Amino acid sequence: MKKALLLAAAIAATLAACNQSPAPGPSQGTSDAAASGAPDTGPADAAPAEDAKARVARIEASGKTGLWAEPAGVCAQGSKDGVLVAWNVRDTGATQVEVTLVTKEGDERTFGKGGPVGAKESGRWVRPGRVFKIRDAADGQELGSLTIDDAGC
Repeated sequence: MKKALLLAAAIAATLAACNQSPAPGPSQGTSDAAASGAPDTGPADAAPAEDAKARVARIEASGKTGLWAEPAGVCAQGSKDGVLVAWNVRDTGATQVEVTLVTKEGDERTFGKGGPVGAKESGRWVRPGRVFKIRDAADGQELGSLTIDDAGC
């Protein structure tokens, strides 16, 4: 039953990514509980509400590791709802992580913070080619990176 729900959610998110309208740049909102303590870069209502424990359990049950986005791609004019940036780096031994957004100038800006498994929703500003990195908060070591794909809309 859980697999069917996860599959249905993934399909719905992918289909929604192709029905986009242009949106302005980053907006303010409330952050996801799984990435508490991070400054907001977009609305937290981009996906159905899910508490932090349930989200972590879903991520761990997926078997995915590293850093990824759901959906993986957005339309060139932007995303109607943003993407869910998720991570599972428990196997690295990191106990706290920081997810950063790489700016056009190459600087890194904090996007989210949390434990080794978590997620945070972006705003509608996310575009294909945007790069996110995940680092061990203790020593700054890069644990992975993610480039948002073009959904081809």
